[in-house]
Amino acid sequence: MVSDAGSDHDPLEVVDGRRKGGVARTITECVVKRSMQILLIGALFIGTAGAALAQKEFTYRTVATDLVIPWEIEFGPDGTLWTSERIGIMSRIDPENGTKKVILDRRDIVYTEQETGMLGFTWHPDFPDSPYVYIAYVGGKKSNFWRVVERYTYTNDTLHSPVELFRLDPAEVYHQGCRLDVGPDRKLWVTMGDSPGVDSAAADSTLIGKILRMNLDGSVPDDNPIPGLLMYSKGHRNVQGFTRLPNGNIWTSEHGNVTEDEVNLLQPNGNYGWPIVQGMCDDEEFEKPYCDSAGVIEPKWSSGNNGTVAPCGMQYYNHERYPVLKNSLLMTTLKNGTLFQFTLNEDGTDIVAVREHLQRSMGRMRDVAISPDGRIFLCTSNREPNTYNPFPLVDDDRIVELLPVEDSALAVYSGPDTVFTRARPGDEYYFPVVVSNTGTASYKINHVWDIEGDADIHNAQWRVPVVVAPGYSYGLDCLFQPKTEGTFTSTIRIVTDEIGLQDVILQGSTTVGLLKPSADTLTDGCTLGEESEIIVPFVNVGTDTITVTGAELGGYNADLFEIVTVETGVIEPDDVINVRLKFVATKPGAHLCEVKILSTSYRPATCVVICKSVTSVQETPAPYQFAIQPNPSIDAVSFVMPEDLVGGEVFVYDVMGALVWSTKVTSEHVIQWNGHRFDGTSVPAGSYVVSVRGTRGTSTMIMQRTGR
Repeated sequence: MVSDAGSDHDPLEVVDGRRKGGVARTITECVVKRSMQILLIGALFIGTAGAALAQKEFTYRTVATDLVIPWEIEFGPDGTLWTSERIGIMSRIDPENGTKKVILDRRDIVYTEQETGMLGFTWHPDFPDSPYVYIAYVGGKKSNFWRVVERYTYTNDTLHSPVELFRLDPAEVYHQGCRLDVGPDRKLWVTMGDSPGVDSAAADSTLIGKILRMNLDGSVPDDNPIPGLLMYSKGHRNVQGFTRLPNGNIWTSEHGNVTEDEVNLLQPNGNYGWPIVQGMCDDEEFEKPYCDSAGVIEPKWSSGNNGTVAPCGMQYYNHERYPVLKNSLLMTTLKNGTLFQFTLNEDGTDIVAVREHLQRSMGRMRDVAISPDGRIFLCTSNREPNTYNPFPLVDDDRIVELLPVEDSALAVYSGPDTVFTRARPGDEYYFPVVVSNTGTASYKINHVWDIEGDADIHNAQWRVPVVVAPGYSYGLDCLFQPKTEGTFTSTIRIVTDEIGLQDVILQGSTTVGLLKPSADTLTDGCTLGEESEIIVPFVNVGTDTITVTGAELGGYNADLFEIVTVETGVIEPDDVINVRLKFVATKPGAHLCEVKILSTSYRPATCVVICKSVTSVQETPAPYQFAIQPNPSIDAVSFVMPEDLVGGEVFVYDVMGALVWSTKVTSEHVIQWNGHRFDGTSVPAGSYVVSVRGTRGTSTMIMQRTGR
């Protein structure tokens, strides 16, 4: 079988379902985030590619933004995109304009750490006449959490009245599986990851590492492969893709360990090998004897021994809208951010060709949905801890729609010929070389090489290939890590199929101007309704001059502050400049904004300003009185809520107004927060806004997080 998954001139070969050739994928994830500002970008180079091949290329448009790790998207019977977000929310999203309507909020019970949260869902086969929706999630608390499938009733644009059908207790934070499907057999199918309890995946007596088939009430069907068991197949590590062909064939996608992701054709009572076998039965000592004795079913495709791509959602496509995709499985991947196309044979039992679309163009791809009229939608998963530069973008996570590229379209490369940056000896600063595509066809970056120059400044873009879609940009990672004082220069080469070779000069200097606020946080008092003036000082603590051109305000209450004056110009080392603000408190409480200096400082110069308003007359009480204990805090925090806030919500925002964490208030009035974001990572030290919302209005308080 031959695949054109690589370049059009050098296709990847697929032999016995396994990829050969191509770029080996390193498993180690980048753990250092880019923190460097680009100070100077030289002149742009413009290049034009030849015509794109007919009906092979796609670009995309953004449909919805600011989602929090969407896990599944599916077209509902009402024509909207039903979406689950791992934080515990189900929504309906208009595919035309991205308007979002929340129809279920289970943040009070959904447990979010690593791979847990609200996951897959599906509908009753007679929906909406039988108005039931089946949802899988991990619920509970850190001390006790479980995996559950519940049936909800959908009326008046709301999901309610949950009925538990299945529970795995206890659960683990990894390898959930949890794709759901209801087939023509009117049975509910549930994929179950190994949790990871690898020794149990092949055992009939356990529920983990299986694909389950149950009646719509959660009971065991009489016609299951093994009487009395929910198990339909076993030996699975973590199945996250599940799709059914019109002829009844079921295909799945499955995460490998460090090699051998799989695409499988599902068989009743099939054993797919895990944990003894990964991918093909090709290990003479361990795998082949087990395969022969246990009747292991080999995958129809695997990622091979070069690594994994982290396969996720999968759909079967056979619509006339995009003929090039007909009779294909479309599979999203997380690690290499690619939409895989597996073209099937006529009876849908084997893969005859593999092609990869839009590699890494939008980051981690979580799921794919197909509309009744053949449109294709994808969702990203870039707000997880294992994302990679240049993601997440400011509007992640997103839902996008694929759009076709005309066969006569041209790709136009636009990028710098020189990038200049600064760092101090001993620093490790990642910075981007931003390349763009101003044309109407995509181009693919196959390699980025260091070709000459100093080793202290060099390419760090090991994730290739990268597709730059029309109208989009991509920041290629580079690293400046000077060991001594001085100026450093090197040249990188960007290798593309369509544009050819593009060289970029990297220049780094250890002579830096560094502007810092006199304090990271400045707190002042003010009187309600009266104008206050606040002076925010900054000092150049670097070894070079800095040019200050202005300042800007951002953050949670930026609209209440106004910049009066900024001392601009050339700032010598040790010199101080002041930003003068005006503030009028329109309501009692604490209000904050972030002041950012626009300058040539090699690190951003920002200061958080907090104004606490008081009155000389009787204040109107805040809608809700609540407490934060302790405050400041290092680890866990308790939010003590008023008793009449049932049905309200608690939100935690950073100083720029980005949502960090939220939950729903039910009967418990002391809410515990572990100090982690939705993705399970700890929030850094700094100032945060806690907002409590209910029927009477909104109350806010400032919360301080300190380092250890």
